[in-house]
Amino acid sequence: MNSIKIRLLKLAFWLFIFHPNFAAAQRISIEPTFHFGTVVRHTPKINIQTGQPVFGQEIQIRLQTLGKQDWQILQRHPLFGLSFCHFHLGDGAHGDAFSFTPTLSVPLFRSEKWRGFFRFGSGIGWVTKPYHFLKNPTQNAIGSHVNNTFQANFSTEFRATQNIRAATGFSFNHFSNGSAALPNYGANIPTGYFSMIWTPKGDPVFEKKQVSKKAEGRKLGGLIYGGAAWVEYIILDGPRYPIWMGTAAATWKINKINRAMLGMDYEFNKSVFEWGFHAVTFPERNQAKLAATRLAIFGGDEFLFGSFGVQLQVGFYTGNRRINQYVLTDYYSKLVMRGYFPKIRGTSIRPHLGVYLKAHKVIAEYISINGGFEF
Repeated sequence: MNSIKIRLLKLAFWLFIFHPNFAAAQRISIEPTFHFGTVVRHTPKINIQTGQPVFGQEIQIRLQTLGKQDWQILQRHPLFGLSFCHFHLGDGAHGDAFSFTPTLSVPLFRSEKWRGFFRFGSGIGWVTKPYHFLKNPTQNAIGSHVNNTFQANFSTEFRATQNIRAATGFSFNHFSNGSAALPNYGANIPTGYFSMIWTPKGDPVFEKKQVSKKAEGRKLGGLIYGGAAWVEYIILDGPRYPIWMGTAAATWKINKINRAMLGMDYEFNKSVFEWGFHAVTFPERNQAKLAATRLAIFGGDEFLFGSFGVQLQVGFYTGNRRINQYVLTDYYSKLVMRGYFPKIRGTSIRPHLGVYLKAHKVIAEYISINGGFEF
């Protein structure tokens, strides 16, 4: 099952890279970066070495949008990127970590000499020394070679010449596998960094035109989607079970680049069913099925960048305690990154595919692949 999940993550990753938004980004820059930070002990349960200096190197290809499409102007000309990064975490902290990450940089301010960005991305990571019950039993932050990575940073850039900029900022880097292989407390690496940005064709010239932000057409819509994640449950090196999920939500266009949503999440956690039924915690299958079922209502906000959406949502479990058993908290959060495809001919239905990260407080429960339809 883990190999299936890895293939699905790779599929979503390459669909993101070859998404039409990248074709709209027409000015290329190269950004080499030097990181300096540390591995933090975000929970007392991890026993890896923390607090030691950590150095990292990163190279990023940046693609600047120029305002050829209305959403690029409304989003203040964001940048897309592809980042390859390496951190040496240390022999007592899983060795070396590598990541290959699509990124999105959202402008915070821009002047003739200075500009600032908030950048984030999620991709595929590789850790050289994960937990292993024989080969590496004392390092428990990460339980597999293949991981999901998340990066977020704030940067300030200064234009030195027409082709060269210097940048500095703060970055947060996270490696984990979403409980696909236990243990999975994750590795958190905050860093400061310095980079140089080379743009062979010089600073871009943006399209200058007035674009209305007001939403057009019907404001009320909907989303329907489903997906799956595979997780280990309680037992290290144990079997992996699927979590099946489905969602229905009503959406409301706030403007052309932002919409709110209200909906319901459904999950069936097969690991809870198998564990509860075979341990005779629930003597009947129907009782075990109810215990493994979760229902929640949620509210969310989606920021649209052309055919790419970033959604933040908070959900609350609802229903009697025959369902929603074995949840860490009464609420959860999700970070969703999805790509939309062209509408099905003759309809208003648009397919989408996305990667979803679910967490209770700061503890990630799973990473899933979901697909569905917007209408």
